[in-house]
Amino acid sequence: MAPQRTRWGAAGAEPAVDAAGLRMDGRRPSEIRVMRCVVGEGTFSPFGMGDDAHGPTGSAYVEQGRTAVLATVYGPRERASSSSALPGSTGALVNCEFAITALNVGGAASAGSSYTKADRRSSEMAASIKAAFETVIVGDGLQRSQIDVFVHVLQSDGGQLAAAINATSLALMNAGIPLLDVVCACTVGVVDAYYLADVTALEMRFHGAVLTVASTPSEHKIVLLELESKLPNQDTLDNALSVAQAGCQEVYHAIDDAMHAYFAAVHRAHAPIRA
Repeated sequence: MAPQRTRWGAAGAEPAVDAAGLRMDGRRPSEIRVMRCVVGEGTFSPFGMGDDAHGPTGSAYVEQGRTAVLATVYGPRERASSSSALPGSTGALVNCEFAITALNVGGAASAGSSYTKADRRSSEMAASIKAAFETVIVGDGLQRSQIDVFVHVLQSDGGQLAAAINATSLALMNAGIPLLDVVCACTVGVVDAYYLADVTALEMRFHGAVLTVASTPSEHKIVLLELESKLPNQDTLDNALSVAQAGCQEVYHAIDDAMHAYFAAVHRAHAPIRA
């Protein structure tokens, strides 16, 4: 007898991929969601950063499907004497705080499921973002500096960490922080024999393994890899990594387009007015 597909909810619920090879939102398994990136968007921070009179030096707003993230960057500024960078870092210390609202458009959030900046999961995500970027920030002239990153998930529909990393990349570039390379991230869900790129919250309820990868587009260097639940074998991991890396390349195109649009807007704003 053929194995039953993993399904969410009661018997007869919609499968992860239908007979036409489409997911519940109409995408092919390897397709990422439509991205909207706005550079230099917003100065609001949920972390009480009112002590910085000049506001953030960089910011970015990213939508991946119905997941929406705002990242703001302060600095570089003088490092606190008690701070220390990660081993192997390029010199600049990166501090990160992360918060996610209770709004989950992929389904009603249960009591106690929402995250705040004090929650363990938020702390783990902040540590992941810090680790991903502290090794790609160019250290020349920043050895005694710190860069503070604040990430706020405004709306959650899966892939929060990947969207947060993508927003942070844009915000750091907007702040003029020199990077060895852009960092792009993508989440892949492994359900039955399918590898679902950029999974939604609903798709994550199929209880398959979820892999989040952050990599650099130029050298395809993985700077972060997080796996939720085990994969059956090395081949499955390799296939999931391949789909994630392809998704990261698609993310890079969206980030690159956003930066070009930003610089074009800046150029137009400062262009001399002809008589």
